[in-house]
Amino acid sequence: MDLNSEVERIKKELVDLIVVKLKENQMDVPTARKLASDFLKVLPAKDQKDLLEKLKTLGDQYMSVRELYLAELEEIREMERGDVLNQMRNAIAKGDMDHAIMVAEHMRERSMS
Repeated sequence: MDLNSEVERIKKELVDLIVVKLKENQMDVPTARKLASDFLKVLPAKDQKDLLEKLKTLGDQYMSVRELYLAELEEIREMERGDVLNQMRNAIAKGDMDHAIMVAEHMRERSMS
């Protein structure tokens, strides 16, 4: 998914989240306005990592945004995991076990940091 589509999807999810929180009286109108304004202020994002960092910052300020941040973090990790598995699969198909192992080790190192 490209960055613009991702930002648009997150905007929609944020609006949905704000509406739910308002209906459930878990957020007041001024807080909802401030949250929406703060989100728009952090845009545009340079890349997916920048978007994730900005969501994390908002999640630190607004507990309800933390849900969006964690969902986005998990989605990015799943995409990265899929990319790594494809690279390993391709390397194995070519008979390049050393490259497949190197890719797996690199992924393990990144997940530990």
